[in-house]
Amino acid sequence: MRAIAEFLEGYDPYFQYAPSARPASAAPPTFPGSVLARETVTGQTIERLDVTPRNSEAMERFAPSLRIMFTNTRVRTCGGSTV
Repeated sequence: MRAIAEFLEGYDPYFQYAPSARPASAAPPTFPGSVLARETVTGQTIERLDVTPRNSEAMERFAPSLRIMFTNTRVRTCGGSTV
């Protein structure tokens, strides 16, 4: 994830990328200001990439309109409904 974050950081004027890792048994961290997070399970470790806007223009241009969380075979939206 760190290599992806470094690459994106060099080419994206609107967002910053913060990679992290934690044991698979630990709860996800909170990252203030994060508008997007991607997690990858690699054995007993979960690698995470949080995306934060560099400035208000980023959110004016690219604000998310939906939150989707995947858990096994179900999808939950921010409204709480399950698909």
